[in-house]
Amino acid sequence: MAMKTTNHLKITGIPLLNGSRFYIEIGYNVANIGIHFDVRFDHEKDHHVIVINSRKEGIWSAEQRDKRFPFKQGEKFKVIINFSKNKFLVSMPGNIILSFPNRFAADKFMFIRVRGDLRIKGFDIM
Repeated sequence: MAMKTTNHLKITGIPLLNGSRFYIEIGYNVANIGIHFDVRFDHEKDHHVIVINSRKEGIWSAEQRDKRFPFKQGEKFKVIINFSKNKFLVSMPGNIILSFPNRFAADKFMFIRVRGDLRIKGFDIM
């Protein structure tokens, strides 16, 4: 199923109690990702940070980091991702909205992936 600019992706889940990170990706395939939204509780040198990036032909671009961190291990959350040809908007708990450029200027993506240390409770494209 394609995700278009007229859709939004809603994911609800619970981060695992001892988990280090989870991420959501929207793009064309694993080598071409429009948005990589990475919630890092304790991953490598990162602690309580959100990292957003994109990937073209397998090469990561300049990342964006945000220290606002509304996620808690063991507590249910909801994330909603919308996009236009210009940008992605990510709505998170605490009424936080992050903006990230759509570096592909695409109006449709065919690949969605959610991985990491969480239990997915809901996954909807509306």
